[in-house]
Amino acid sequence: MKVGIAGNGTIIPTFIEGAREAGIEIACICGRPASIEKLNALAERFSIPKVYTDYEEMLSSEIDAVYVGVSNYMHYDYSKKALEHKKHVICEKPLAPSAAQAAKMQAAAR
Repeated sequence: MKVGIAGNGTIIPTFIEGAREAGIEIACICGRPASIEKLNALAERFSIPKVYTDYEEMLSSEIDAVYVGVSNYMHYDYSKKALEHKKHVICEKPLAPSAAQAAKMQAAAR
């Protein structure tokens, strides 16, 4: 399975290490243009082959799933957009700010 990472926060190295132990390929990482130095540092540290600053572009790549590790208030938007691109989603907690949004995400996943 090829996974793309959305975000560059403190949880990301922990996810990468655990994913690799489970045999998951980290294909790319994506973040804001203002975070490009941090993204490049993570890519170099963990040998991630591709860095994106455009989430739509990452979602259009040949990844199978997205790890959503952005700020909590953005989980819904990032997860829903990935589901709309037919990608599997691994989302940090909380899944969404409200039960209604979580239900919409579940419907999109179906």
